[in-house]
Amino acid sequence: MKDLRHFKMTEDHVKHGNVPLFEEFIKENFKIKKFSAYHLCGLGNYQKIIDIENSSKNYSVCCFSNIPCNLLKEGIHAGTGIIFDLSGEVLAASNHDMLSMPDEYGRRWIDPSFFSYDMATQIKKIKPPEGILINRRIIVTYLNRIFNLLIENKNQVEKELFNYFFGFSHREYNPKKQWNEIILTNIKINKIFILSDLIDEQITTNKKVDYLTSEDFVSRFCYE
Repeated sequence: MKDLRHFKMTEDHVKHGNVPLFEEFIKENFKIKKFSAYHLCGLGNYQKIIDIENSSKNYSVCCFSNIPCNLLKEGIHAGTGIIFDLSGEVLAASNHDMLSMPDEYGRRWIDPSFFSYDMATQIKKIKPPEGILINRRIIVTYLNRIFNLLIENKNQVEKELFNYFFGFSHREYNPKKQWNEIILTNIKINKIFILSDLIDEQITTNKKVDYLTSEDFVSRFCYE
């Protein structure tokens, strides 16, 4: 699966042939669950999560759930230090990393290679031709074709898009070595964990805050 971190604009996603996980479409066509999960971040992104909860826009947040200790330690010590305990509505839930990426509106997109081979092949056929100018008409046409394809294959798409809840994966994965990914929208912040060995600042907020060490968090919220 390709790294999507450099994609930011809707035009980029369409040009690449990525699949949109737009809240309105997902809710209209799939069964939506409410779920709680964790989001890791550093001080630089801390306020963004606070703002998302208070925003009238439907931003999506990338989270994780039920992570083994070795992976959680790696994530924590990669420059995070703040962990949000969030609740929200699930737009996708995979037992491996989806490498989702937001656009300029906070909506998440995923690479077609996330899906099984036959589904990914159909999606790639909808991708605009190389070199074409991506304008509004191209974007609308692409979205309509993608959405129609997902609806036509609704049962398959649902099992793959929400495979975390079905307990299977259409691709080889090792839960001890790979992160899962839960995409939440309409989030509510239940609690904020500040890892005192990584963050030495006091956070001013009206949210519930728990200060603890990285080791304490890992021992309480992950499995071996």
